[in-house]
Amino acid sequence: MSNSASTQTGTLQSSASLLRGKGHHHDVRQLSGLLLLGALFRGCPASYALAQQTGAAAAATAAPKPAPLTNRDVLKMLRAGIPQKVIVVDLHEGGLSRIDASTDALVALRHAGATDRLLAAVLGDWQHALPQELPPLPPVSVDTSASASTGTGAPPEDSQTATQDDYPDQPGFYYKGPDGYQAMISQTGTQKAHGFFAATMTEGLAPVKSVIELRGRHAELRLNATLPAFYLVRIVNVDPEEISFLRLREKKHSREFEIGRTKMAGFKAKVAYDPKQLVRAKVTTEAPYIFRIVPAQPLTPGEYAIVLSTDTPTVGAYPFGVRGGGSH
Repeated sequence: MSNSASTQTGTLQSSASLLRGKGHHHDVRQLSGLLLLGALFRGCPASYALAQQTGAAAAATAAPKPAPLTNRDVLKMLRAGIPQKVIVVDLHEGGLSRIDASTDALVALRHAGATDRLLAAVLGDWQHALPQELPPLPPVSVDTSASASTGTGAPPEDSQTATQDDYPDQPGFYYKGPDGYQAMISQTGTQKAHGFFAATMTEGLAPVKSVIELRGRHAELRLNATLPAFYLVRIVNVDPEEISFLRLREKKHSREFEIGRTKMAGFKAKVAYDPKQLVRAKVTTEAPYIFRIVPAQPLTPGEYAIVLSTDTPTVGAYPFGVRGGGSH
């Protein structure tokens, strides 16, 4: 994994940790929203990152314990772009006395973008809702003793089960194709803003969109598979359940994805990926710290990227293109 990807991942995780602090809602959103608007006008990724970090730091210092949330509160927070891990913590701290966990209520939350983790929190299943500490990374060792061999130095035929030796040695993010594993390369984009003219003409009613632009019309990695398999290998500071796919908007010389919108009328800021671009991922654990990640549905031909956090937009992603015509 590149140094830029490691830096982005570290920033993402530290921001997420701060956001798991206590009370936060209205003042923090206004503060981070103000900084976000400034970042939009300047088109500056550093300003955008500062907005996220400042909002997160302010969240961590707020002390009041959240009151019990209602379903209406949860829906409102989802639509405002509040990270779902924060909503989960609020539900846990405030209790579920005012939550409706009926079938219709769960369907409404899912339609609003609730993840499996948030739905588990609504149901009171804290084991699956709250982040779990992973055990220490086990050492990788190979048993070469005579008792574990056939007498010729080769392991017995019935011992050919999947172990950590069947995966790449180096920590990273990989695509697995017919020819084996291929390391994914993170691409850092440029933050830009669209819609200033429309916002001006409508007195701030039309939103200003903040997007990340990736240079080049197509990604270097081109796949035939419509259900490609990717592997997160021995990276301990990334939650695999937060990984998602994005369908990128294709431009003449670039690709882009949305990370937020701001309405200057009433000053409403939302930091989130465009739900229309998100494609859910299916994650399975293959071995300790080895996760297989595939799209939850077949991908149509086009340009895509993998992001390491659904809740917290970043300027970096792992891009690839799908030509179609295959399933692996």
